[in-house]
Amino acid sequence: MTTGLIMGVGLMEWVVDSLGWRWAFYVGGIITLTWTPFWFLLVRDSPHQHPFISAKEMDLLSEITVQTRVGMDLITSGKVLIATSVTAAVFCIVYGSLSDYLYAKNVMSKLNTRRFVHLVGTVVLVCSSVGIVVAGCNQSWIIAFLVIGSTGIPSQLSGYHLTPIDIAPNYSGTIAGVMGLGEVGGFLAPVITSYIIPLDYGWSIAIMLTCLIQVLTGILYVCLVTTEEQEWNQYEEMRDGCDVEPRRVYDVQGEESVLDSSWASDVQGEESVAGFQLGK
Repeated sequence: MTTGLIMGVGLMEWVVDSLGWRWAFYVGGIITLTWTPFWFLLVRDSPHQHPFISAKEMDLLSEITVQTRVGMDLITSGKVLIATSVTAAVFCIVYGSLSDYLYAKNVMSKLNTRRFVHLVGTVVLVCSSVGIVVAGCNQSWIIAFLVIGSTGIPSQLSGYHLTPIDIAPNYSGTIAGVMGLGEVGGFLAPVITSYIIPLDYGWSIAIMLTCLIQVLTGILYVCLVTTEEQEWNQYEEMRDGCDVEPRRVYDVQGEESVLDSSWASDVQGEESVAGFQLGK
């Protein structure tokens, strides 16, 4: 999944540039349809039901007690997942609307709006995680803090996820692909957690370690983030003696312009292409 995210986001810019924006959807749809038969063939509810499981693997799994309950039954877990998903979806709109209001009404600059929304989300996540630790085995309080924590996650969509568009909209796909490298935490976290859990108060240590990482990365983001367009975002289409396809570029305000291959002369007699001055 991580590899697909990195490659997908990074390569879509090339797909759009070479084939057109519609192909971004076509390619995604084709890959999904290609993968679906393999999903139905390979995925099972239990490893014991897998058609390709070996006898050695079966013997190994027979020695492991599969836990279907972790503090709450599966029905309750499903309800909690639905509640957190719905809450996160609602707060995606809340954070987006709040960001638009603060910036459009000049309450905050774009930079401070990004900082504020990200900071709110980080505080909510950290506080709810600490609440889960304090709640101990109280299932009701744990569920409440899980739902509260889900309100902080969508803040990322109005925070650092917009950074590629802020600093270099013409290269936002490539930057987003590079940002996807951070997804390695998705498989490193369970590995590290597996070593922590056997310790005394293992779950509490794991959760508090997560809080520490969230605080440190939140501070780094607030201190280092910028919304200024980087100078390398703007580039020139140079005619090399052959026809140049029209290309659409966007500035940081989202205003669209079209670079074409027609040559013109400005009032000083210097040649330029679509407003970009060319050296002779």
